[in-house]
Amino acid sequence: MPKKKSVKRKTKVISKNQVGLEKNKRGASFSTIISVIGAVLIGLGFAWLLALNWHDMPDILKVIILVGITATAYVIAIILREHNFPGIAKALFVLGALLYTLSVFLIAQIYGTPTGLQGIAWILLICFLGVTFSAYFFSSYTTLIIALIEFLFWISIQFLALLDKSYTSFGMIAILYLIIGIFFYSLKIWHKTFEHKFARLYSFWTIFYFLTVSYILSLQIVVQLMWAYSNDIPGNSIIFLTIFGIIAFISLVSGILISFNKNTIIRKEVLGFVIAIAILIFLISLTGISSNVTGDCNNKNCYDYKNKENCESTPADLNCVWGNEGDNRIVTIGGANEYCYEQQCGYYRNETNCNLHLNDLGCEWKAHYNRCERPSCYSNYKDKTSCESAPKGAKCSWYASDSGGKCSDAMDRRADTCSQFFNKKSECSSYNECKWNPIVNYSRGYGNIPISVWFVWILTNIFFVIFILSAIGYGSLNKEKAIINLGIGFFILDIFSRYIGFIMNLWGYTSLSVIFIIGGIILIVLGWIISWLTMKFRKKLIAEIDKK
Repeated sequence: MPKKKSVKRKTKVISKNQVGLEKNKRGASFSTIISVIGAVLIGLGFAWLLALNWHDMPDILKVIILVGITATAYVIAIILREHNFPGIAKALFVLGALLYTLSVFLIAQIYGTPTGLQGIAWILLICFLGVTFSAYFFSSYTTLIIALIEFLFWISIQFLALLDKSYTSFGMIAILYLIIGIFFYSLKIWHKTFEHKFARLYSFWTIFYFLTVSYILSLQIVVQLMWAYSNDIPGNSIIFLTIFGIIAFISLVSGILISFNKNTIIRKEVLGFVIAIAILIFLISLTGISSNVTGDCNNKNCYDYKNKENCESTPADLNCVWGNEGDNRIVTIGGANEYCYEQQCGYYRNETNCNLHLNDLGCEWKAHYNRCERPSCYSNYKDKTSCESAPKGAKCSWYASDSGGKCSDAMDRRADTCSQFFNKKSECSSYNECKWNPIVNYSRGYGNIPISVWFVWILTNIFFVIFILSAIGYGSLNKEKAIINLGIGFFILDIFSRYIGFIMNLWGYTSLSVIFIIGGIILIVLGWIISWLTMKFRKKLIAEIDKK
């Protein structure tokens, strides 16, 4: 009996110690959160004070203050960590990283560095490299998170700057994020091989980029525009992708070989990773058969003719002239090159010059508005007689119809010709006066979208769901709560995106309002059910991980 009592007492003591440890863990977590919030508030306070008095300070004093407060944050963080205050030290490392980033941007502003996307990219690169160095130098996990977020912004802005075009190539961006995922996985292998604590963080970001690529491919508009502008991709962006891809490949292969040699990674994991890469490459390539097959067919205007010979051979009713629009305006365009532009009545700012172009452009001086205008055939001439008596330069023609007819100009007639080739690229391209625009006009509905687009879209969505489930399963097997939450987050994003897509697909139908209401009710109920199930499933997974 005494032995039993002693056993019971021992059990109670152990239980109390475990409770104490749990309380300490919770307290440390809570203190860390409070400390991080405090660090952010301090950073905002310093930024606000600097903003209020910024213009009154000499440049050298500004730099000294910025460097000083950044260094102070790091020094205090080191001291507190050495004296066993890890939560507050983490917060100050975060503050130091944020202050360093703020300092770089403000110093760049002080000395007037180049602006634009490329200028911002250079600044972000300096921020990313500096924060990454501090993360490794001080062995700060939270600082590396900030560095990787800055890396995401830098690589995206840098690539957009290299594209240097108004329309983004989704295909190139998908390849970029895929290469980043490969590179981060190689970093995860290297860190795991040498038992570095940052390995888990790189594992999280690898899955983040893979899920991002698969999410991009799951959007129907992206599938349609994936390679729409592939003929105009600048060579600099291709060189950038090629060099980055070679670095990622070499890093991956060498990391795998070393990890296999030291037996620090599971072969099945590497096999699964390679399969995931192969699937994503296949899907990105597959979008090529459904890209640039949908869009609008629009009229060509004068600006679409890029040389003098083509400009001078355009139809007369386009009124195209090779030169400089500044020659015809009060305010000239200084230093502009010659190009093909449309000669318009609005260029002539007095009645005399306006009346000179009555026959060739149909210009009329509107004394009430004190400006020169070309009358609209449809708006100004409502019957056949007035239409046929319109100024020659207006180029009006009467078109009879069952409803009586209308007076239209050449632009209206060309618009009728081109618009009939909606989602018909080959027919549109066969007309010299029409141009193909791959941007989809959703107001015209989805009735003519080819089967290939639907097939690719459905296939990419199936694989997106598979990747989400794989990410959740991987997080569960490796006891990674953050990866589980990441997978669930993308699952919720997928549901929300499909709801938006549901609205866009049905746009233009007469019963749109009823569809909104019914669809909204169904999605809200379905969302609640899925949310309840996912939360229950998430708690179960995390509980199992905690037990392990």
